Amino acid sequence: MIRRTALLAVVVACIVCVACGTRSGTAVGAGADSPPARHAVDGGGPIADVGGSTVATAAVLAATAVVAPAVVTGVVTLADAPAVATSWPGRTACRTASAPALARDLAGAVAGAIVWLELDGSPVPLAAARAPAAPPPLLTLERCRFEPRALVVAPGGVVVIETRDTIRHEVAVTYDDGERVARFPLPLEGQSFGVTLPRAGFVAISCTLHAGERAAVAVLAHAHVAATGADGRFSFAAVPPGRYRARAQHAASVGSVPFVAESAVEVAAAGEAELELELALTPR
Repeated sequence: MIRRTALLAVVVACIVCVACGTRSGTAVGAGADSPPARHAVDGGGPIADVGGSTVATAAVLAATAVVAPAVVTGVVTLADAPAVATSWPGRTACRTASAPALARDLAGAVAGAIVWLELDGSPVPLAAARAPAAPPPLLTLERCRFEPRALVVAPGGVVVIETRDTIRHEVAVTYDDGERVARFPLPLEGQSFGVTLPRAGFVAISCTLHAGERAAVAVLAHAHVAATGADGRFSFAAVPPGRYRARAQHAASVGSVPFVAESAVEVAAAGEAELELELALTPR
């Protein structure tokens, strides 16, 4: 009985060793000098050895190829524009200087421009799995002025509008094709209201009681889209290599004759690209 048990244990051990050798990529019955099967560089499954030569399929090569993305930065400046768009037309209802439609710094850089990249004539679509911004972006109304001048959200995104003034405002939210999304009063300091923007497009935010209080929201399902800050600058991270066309439209263009710009940009792998876009008035 003891001999039978020992014999059975030896047989089980041999079976286990054969199975382990098969999984590890070593051919059963191979000699001690036989090389182990080579593996793909990404640590994936083995590449088969046929007649002593390595056979790598196109699928394996595609899976192991990694193209490093790049960073694209730039600035938006302003070409000649009507004086009314760059002047300070009096004072606001808050007794502060009114902001010009196209505010620029001493170097000519313009805040409130929307910039996006296009590849082969079309914007790069936003990945469906990308999570919405949390918390939603905030647009404040203070000293009778919206800040920031422009925001970017994906379709279905929410923008929170808050007043920090002691005077009454009434906010209208309207797509540039005329569709009104909301209209609501903000009579109390610290009061806020969340607005859902259901579809793509450019949206004007304005006060129906006070002219000149305006901002814009770009509702775009683009992977590479941004709004310029006070210094007129923008930045895109993780841009795959390729030849793109950068386009810009100013927030003051929403619902009016647009100020637009465009320029080609070549993006190299793991590099940095810098470009300058100059806005110019373009009749419809």
